[in-house]
Amino acid sequence: MAERILIVDDDEFMRTSLKTELEEEGFDVALAVNGTQAVTLAREGHFDLILCDVRMPDIDGIETITAIREANPSARVIFITAYASADTPVSALRLRVDDYLMKPFSFSELLSSIKAALVRLRQKESFIDGVARYCGSFMKIIRGVLFESKISHLQGHAEHVARFSLRIGRHLGLSPLRMQNLYLAALLHDIGYVELHPSLMEKREFEERDRELVKNHPVFARELLAPFRELREVATIIYCHHERWDGKGYPQGLSGEQIPVESRIIAIAEAYDSLTSARPHREKLDMAGAVSHIERESGKAFDGTIVETAKKILASTEKDDIEVLPVANEKHDGRISALLTLAELYLEAGDYGTAREAFSNAKELINEGASEELYARAEMGMSDLLSRQGRHEEALAMALDLLDYTAQRSLQLLQALAIIRASALRMELGRYDEVEKDLLLALKVLTLWESAPGKCQAELLLTALYALGGERDSRKFEEHLCLFVASPSAGQCFKAFTRYEALIHAILKRSMEKDAYLVEITALLAKAPGAAMKVLESLSEDRDFLVRERAGMILGKLSAHQPAGLPAGKESPQKPADTGEKASAASPRAPAGHLLKVFLFGAFRVSAGAAFIESGVWITQKTRSLFAFLASRLGEEVHEEKLIDLFWLEGGKDPRHSLHNSVSTIRKLVTAHLGGQGRSVIIHRQSTYCLNARLVDFVDYISFNDSYHRGMALLKEGCHEEAIAALQKAEGLYTGDFLESSYDEWSDEVRLMARNRHIELLFTLGKYFADKQKYEVGIGYFRKILTVDNICEDAYWGIMVSSIGLKNENEAIRSYQQCAKVLKREMDLPPPSKLTELYLSLIDRKPS
Repeated sequence: MAERILIVDDDEFMRTSLKTELEEEGFDVALAVNGTQAVTLAREGHFDLILCDVRMPDIDGIETITAIREANPSARVIFITAYASADTPVSALRLRVDDYLMKPFSFSELLSSIKAALVRLRQKESFIDGVARYCGSFMKIIRGVLFESKISHLQGHAEHVARFSLRIGRHLGLSPLRMQNLYLAALLHDIGYVELHPSLMEKREFEERDRELVKNHPVFARELLAPFRELREVATIIYCHHERWDGKGYPQGLSGEQIPVESRIIAIAEAYDSLTSARPHREKLDMAGAVSHIERESGKAFDGTIVETAKKILASTEKDDIEVLPVANEKHDGRISALLTLAELYLEAGDYGTAREAFSNAKELINEGASEELYARAEMGMSDLLSRQGRHEEALAMALDLLDYTAQRSLQLLQALAIIRASALRMELGRYDEVEKDLLLALKVLTLWESAPGKCQAELLLTALYALGGERDSRKFEEHLCLFVASPSAGQCFKAFTRYEALIHAILKRSMEKDAYLVEITALLAKAPGAAMKVLESLSEDRDFLVRERAGMILGKLSAHQPAGLPAGKESPQKPADTGEKASAASPRAPAGHLLKVFLFGAFRVSAGAAFIESGVWITQKTRSLFAFLASRLGEEVHEEKLIDLFWLEGGKDPRHSLHNSVSTIRKLVTAHLGGQGRSVIIHRQSTYCLNARLVDFVDYISFNDSYHRGMALLKEGCHEEAIAALQKAEGLYTGDFLESSYDEWSDEVRLMARNRHIELLFTLGKYFADKQKYEVGIGYFRKILTVDNICEDAYWGIMVSSIGLKNENEAIRSYQQCAKVLKREMDLPPPSKLTELYLSLIDRKPS
């Protein structure tokens, strides 16, 4: 159904021309010549969006929209005008309009604004519908739980089934995550009965019609749990718990291993508890009688292996000491990733105690349900931590264990990164055997995957290895030094200058030997003059006169380019995207070692120097949200009316006073970490506020956007290697949804935009590698998309095409089937025609 747009303008040419163009775009358009007519039309019918002139003969646009909002409160609004006024933008902000366009404007500009406004409308509608579904389902679930307590013979049944299921699951070696799903499913396995009349459960004998009604309860259960994304696996387990091993069960007639293991466990646990409990139509059996009955159904109704396990448990005298598992499931990749990101930040800040705690907490959550990538990341982080604490042998042992783990699972990219970690540690310990061979192998894999940061590290380590090798390795040293300097990601790899300080020292010292080397290394260091200052300063005191002279010369050149007031080893702070210098030019620089870093992806975090600002000190959520909002627009001046509208819409006695209090709180908070400079962290100029870009070293969201836009632009220019490096950098910066715990409307919109850009860059990377026939790499990126958007049809298409390129048609068929299953479950839709046509062509080709 087409979106309805109402155009309100007294200019006939403007009305009719816009109507024609918008109808060609598929919109349903109505016209009003003035405000009065627009209000009448809005009261008679619903509109999704109002396009309204500001100046009109009877009532102006502000009054018109105010009146229309009473009839159409959800409609989005875009103002258009040919007359600028100081008051109108403020009034428009108070009405929460979506955009304010000055005539003349291009139709493409208007169309872009309309589409953005309608996206926000659909998001809000979807949210409201989702809340309604959640509430309805949740109330039914509560009634279902109470339902069991009202029927005498069912009291305690769910808890008994759940505990016996856990005992079976433990003996079968299920992971903690699967045990948790098993427990929840067992507790809720009869929840579908809430849709049936209670009297049905009290009957002594069932008629055929009653049996057919009862058979629907797994279906009802799945429908009740459908709105809850976290309970999808649980819903599937419950849906299948009345299937039989021989295929004669319901609701789908699945058989054998088509039935989830958890469902097979619950089937036996439920049968045992039912048989040993009295029912209206029969007496209870003792344990021997119940076991005998279940044995007779082994291989028919029940999985024989699980029957044998259940018998052993019942025959044993061991104590049932399984703890009741919590209902909430927080052990997921998102939480693990957030903890690892936090650990890595503390590691870089030098707070090793907190970093260790965060790594340990993340590792406790890693189980069979977590991704292999997260496991590898946690192990490499812990190895890095041990190395920085001087525990090189332990760090190497952990790196070698990770190398075995990745090799056994044929995880090529992770294996290459593990090789780099182990090789760096071997070199630091003075063990050079096999290092060259391993690094060249890793470089080969990283080149295949075109992992720019990984290649950069491999080239750095090889360069250091040849720098230490003496004259016999001179040619190799020069070759790899040139490759490292030319690497498009070399500018991203300056953490290595502190992580591998001894190796960097060797590279720089060797570079002093020839003028050609000197040119190469100076060009590299010029990209980030502060990064190697410490090593250069030590070389300027070297015993070798030539080394001292040349190190001093490079140091002088780099110092001349170092911005005044910045500490040695500190790169220039990020410049704001648009107007930061205008806003902050008068502000002094931060003192040495103290600049803010702001992290808006995942959990909100701010660090000042080596310390993180604790979340509890922000006083109020609004103060924290205000700082995050200004950080996301670093250096941009924001009108105070917009800030009041965003954070103090409910009003109060004096919302402007509340804004001033929050700004004052932020200044005091930052001053505690930055000293007197903190007072200028937020610049107030007349009626605008902005975050001082000269005190902020890094905002991950801004760096993400910069890398994303740079990568996309370079792709259009045909600079593929640099483009892929930029996009891979952007991917690395996206460590979770934007302000994942925030529910403000502004952050919802930014979150959606950032998530879409993340998906777009993953698809761009996947398609780039697939087009180059590096199909395995492409599949890796397409699969990453499905972890954040499991209904992305283009990702399934990419996996299918890449699998065909690898001559793995079975995998392409499985990908289509997975797509069909997910789209049916999530949206009740079939796969798109292009996927279906490709699937049918594969089926036709397979031998009968």
